[in-house]
Amino acid sequence: RRVPAPTHRKSSIFGPMSARPAALLALALCLASCKPGRTALEFCKARFDALEERDVRCGASKEVAAAGWDPFEAYLCANVPALERDRKIAYDPNLAEACLKRLADLPCGAVEPLEDDPCDTAITGKQVAGSACYTGVECAPGTLCAASNCPGSCVQRAPVGFECGGLVRCEEGAFCLSGACVASVQEGGSCRVGSIDCDQGLYCAGEKPIQSSPPGSCRKLGSVSTGPCDQPIACAFGKVCAGQDSAANTAGACEAPVADGKACSASSSCGPESFCRDGQCAARPRLGDACGLVGGGTASCLLGWCRMEAGAGKCADFLLGGDACDTSDACGPVARCQGGKCVAFCQAPLED
Repeated sequence: RRVPAPTHRKSSIFGPMSARPAALLALALCLASCKPGRTALEFCKARFDALEERDVRCGASKEVAAAGWDPFEAYLCANVPALERDRKIAYDPNLAEACLKRLADLPCGAVEPLEDDPCDTAITGKQVAGSACYTGVECAPGTLCAASNCPGSCVQRAPVGFECGGLVRCEEGAFCLSGACVASVQEGGSCRVGSIDCDQGLYCAGEKPIQSSPPGSCRKLGSVSTGPCDQPIACAFGKVCAGQDSAANTAGACEAPVADGKACSASSSCGPESFCRDGQCAARPRLGDACGLVGGGTASCLLGWCRMEAGAGKCADFLLGGDACDTSDACGPVARCQGGKCVAFCQAPLED
């Protein structure tokens, strides 16, 4: 925005001559104490730290919050300095600070703001469709990084009415149905239970976890405080869908979780870091603990993955790149099992 020139004849970058001493003092104080805006890399890391802190504030243990976000921080932030240097991304430090403030103020259970969210625009890709890409951070708005090989290619998202499938994804606010992009269903509209028909911030609610008829209805995530639920995401923050069982196609009811040591009939009645063991809620297994079928319940690992040996499971650290594998569960959140070995998601080679 253009700033009008000062009208005082004897003026400078500090304003009128009479204001110079005060301006010089202010400048000196700022040089001593003012901090420059965060770099793009600092913001990238700070955003994941803020998400981790919010999880802890909202009830997650520190180790679980760290395990959930640290791998993505390492994967997505590593190449930010090179992308900025090569002008493949644009960075706005003011939007970065607005993003961090929004995350700090976001209530527990709230879905991240989906419209005009500074977290989505603080770092913006500049690579147009057809350009090579690695993590997708560098792809321009309206495109995504489609990768059957590494590097991949920035691909334009298809608008409503156009073909989709394979590496071609639909634009925001649309989904792929029978090979064509259709508009996402809004709140209250009919949808297929278990599908992605509903718009962002909504889910398809039905009478049971799996059903084809009657159709479900798009509702807000976490909108049920008490009452029936077909999926855990239906329940308000701090509630669980007690009794819900997708395998048995049984619905449940949103209610407060059963505390560890108290009686339970199913793991869905326990908290997010617990399961039903021998008729009581207990902490889910950590590294080195038994997992799988334990005490009459199915226990997934709180950290790592469930490694099966001689018919028994034990929670183990994720495998490293190049290690032999038979399931992607063993490779961690930013790698996959390919050709019998753990292969990290596509990432540009780092410079020395």
